[in-house]
Amino acid sequence: MLFRISFLISILAAACPIWGQAPQKRIVTQEDFKLWHKINMAEVSLDGNWLSYVKKYEGHPDTLFIKSIKPSLEYSFPGGKSGHFGKKIFTCIMPDSSLNILNLNSYKSSSIRQCDGYALAHGGRRIIAVKGTKKIKTIIIADNTGAVLDSLMNATEHIISDNGRYMALVEKNSFCSSLKYYDLSKGKVQTVFESDDEILNIVLGEGGRYIGFFSGNLAQPNRVHLIESSSGFHQSYTVKEDESAKIFMNRKLKISRDGTKVFFDTYSLPPSTAENQNVEIWHSRDEIIYPLKKAEQSDKNYFFSVWYPKKGTLIRYGSARETANLSGRENYAVFFKGGLQGQEGNRYHNNSIYIESFDTGKRVLAVKDIIMEKSRVSLSPSNDKMAYYYNDQWWCYDMKLDNHIALTSSVEIQWDDKIQARTQPEVYAAALWSQDGKSLLLQDKNDIWLVTADGNSVKRITNGKERNIEFLVDWYSINRNRQRHPYTSLQYPSVSLQEPICLSARGSNNEQGYFTFQNGKMPQKLFYGNFAAEQLFKAEAGRYFAKVQSFDLPPSLCWTDSPDKKMHTEVRSNPQHSSYAWGKSKLITYRVPDGRFLKAALLYPAGFDPAKRYPMVVKIYQSLSYQIHDYMIPSVKEETGFNPVNYTFNGYLVLLPDIGYVYGRTGISAAESVEAAVNKVKEMGIVESQSIGLIGHSFGGYEVNFILTRSSSFAAAVSGAGISDMTAYYFSTENNYKGTQAWRFESQQWRMRNSFYNAKESYYENSPIFHTEKITAPLLIWCGKEDITVPASQSVALYHAMRRLKKETVFLQYKNEDHNLKSKESQKDLSLRIKHWFDHYLKGEKSERWLKENL
Repeated sequence: MLFRISFLISILAAACPIWGQAPQKRIVTQEDFKLWHKINMAEVSLDGNWLSYVKKYEGHPDTLFIKSIKPSLEYSFPGGKSGHFGKKIFTCIMPDSSLNILNLNSYKSSSIRQCDGYALAHGGRRIIAVKGTKKIKTIIIADNTGAVLDSLMNATEHIISDNGRYMALVEKNSFCSSLKYYDLSKGKVQTVFESDDEILNIVLGEGGRYIGFFSGNLAQPNRVHLIESSSGFHQSYTVKEDESAKIFMNRKLKISRDGTKVFFDTYSLPPSTAENQNVEIWHSRDEIIYPLKKAEQSDKNYFFSVWYPKKGTLIRYGSARETANLSGRENYAVFFKGGLQGQEGNRYHNNSIYIESFDTGKRVLAVKDIIMEKSRVSLSPSNDKMAYYYNDQWWCYDMKLDNHIALTSSVEIQWDDKIQARTQPEVYAAALWSQDGKSLLLQDKNDIWLVTADGNSVKRITNGKERNIEFLVDWYSINRNRQRHPYTSLQYPSVSLQEPICLSARGSNNEQGYFTFQNGKMPQKLFYGNFAAEQLFKAEAGRYFAKVQSFDLPPSLCWTDSPDKKMHTEVRSNPQHSSYAWGKSKLITYRVPDGRFLKAALLYPAGFDPAKRYPMVVKIYQSLSYQIHDYMIPSVKEETGFNPVNYTFNGYLVLLPDIGYVYGRTGISAAESVEAAVNKVKEMGIVESQSIGLIGHSFGGYEVNFILTRSSSFAAAVSGAGISDMTAYYFSTENNYKGTQAWRFESQQWRMRNSFYNAKESYYENSPIFHTEKITAPLLIWCGKEDITVPASQSVALYHAMRRLKKETVFLQYKNEDHNLKSKESQKDLSLRIKHWFDHYLKGEKSERWLKENL
């Protein structure tokens, strides 16, 4: 059923469009949790006059809404999903599987029954609805009123072109399979291929000009095809058994823009070995350790392959198991070894990038000993050039000229985060190419730089450093409509330097939001202030939308017509909020022993009285002050068992500190940082110093384990899935990637930056298990029994150490659970047990359940 709601937008407080509170009344209890919902923006219309959003209530179906800006109209679709705006319409699938179509001019509704999926095509003028099972479907083509224009039966698969004008589909009957090509703009369909074989994995080239697909046996096709849609000209190639190659079906093929090349993967089976199955041979001279070698030996040998239809040849490029990417003009393949080895202290092994020419077949070593991680390599979408980060500098490589140019050697700027990064120093962002391929946008900690690909110009184009703002190109918005293919994974969206570019921003006092800039002007504000803004959308007509919230004000969906204009609130969530007492958040600053000033978010209890002293829980995990503006939905369904707002409702302060790490002193620097943050709150005279708790999970669990060995500030603590014995973990094997765990210490979160044998004392000093006798606080330990990230044995070891030393501890091990708890029952159980633990030790509340189950 379709619901319509009309309402007037509330008048907002003058200080800020989203600010203003009604009198607070009741204290939130667990029974009230069900009243709260999450809200997320889903889409905006092209003209910017409508937005869609989803409300999510725990334990209930989601509700999809759309709302207009002027006039103020709102429609709800209970249980609706897959909502999209088309040409003056809004469509979504309802719980009864009908496709609801709402005309945004007449506000009349129509529907298509039994719709299992759909897409909008031809500029939103056509609806492509799918009915039926995964194997056999009926494709309905309708106009934007829902009137059926055509119905195509017995379809096994279909695909719509990137411009939305064409569709290709496969129809199957008892005699044969037919490939049909549909011109959606003209309503014409033609059969372009028929075969007794299966037709599989159809794709359309750019603009729908070419159709590519495989044919043959369903389990293993052996033929690849290319058809030019306008002429129907058909070419094919049979992959022969004597070529020792088979078509790899799990990856879509790709057609070059000019139709001269078809890219896909082939594979050959690994040779059988005479290895003794009863013994594993781990040899120190092996390039990779046995588990990883065994996994590779049992896997297929994959090769990047190119079929040249006009030449009638199929050529394999690169070597087995190399990852392939295409250059922007598709004249070269870019190769590097895939996979994570965890060798020599690095999660990502040092790699080499090879460039192979399709014209000459020549293979060139372009870059040696580079770490293929995150955003260090960026291929231009418009030419055959590559930007890469190497030896603390950005470089440009011209594949045609085989020439390297240092782009940033003329400026002394740090382009990566060497200390705070979770993994091996991450660049702040990938290089983004301009649409003409002549320039790049690079990112330092605060600013965007415009750099020409010839290296002649390096110019900072934002003023974040002067304004104490960290500007970053907003990847959420530029990636939203990104067309992805495994062969273009290193091609990020290009940017037009003549169009507005959206930036996310964070200020020195945790102001957050968005700016936009263009034509060399300094960034202009869209949504920015003492709040959090996320989910930025830009309508084609120019209007901007974002979700805005603060700790003590529920998320609102807001819009502005242009930079530096008024921000309007269109949708408010959780109206019941104003009827309940709520806390507040405050940013505090503290100094650590090495002289740095750090920040923490301090969350105050509901009904805070400055004359009182309150118990406090400190939650840790690297840096958490950024959560200062997060509006937290009350819930006991938490994957790690702790929701700060559940505690602020119940008379607790909650502290979310940042940690300033020092290489080789990971645990020690964490202890010093947390201790400094706690002392700062003590100086404020609002915390009961004998009633402070500490909690962390994963790396935060390790930090809890270690901090307790050096601090007596905590009356109780909770450690979830944390490391207790660094040495044992260092010398263990990664369950996911089959490599060693040493990389976590030498180049990741543990920040030891050295091998165990080169820094034994540091490993000993920062490993909790060697100092457990110094722990004085009661400790609740928990983990998932099937944890593949941090072995449960690490929690078990700490439990045994605490038990042997006769220290107060309880260990919870959840069966059939991984690193984070997924079962709602387990989540609730853990949340309540942790709450009982802290209530008992920090507030002196001995509940019957807690006494029965834990003492």
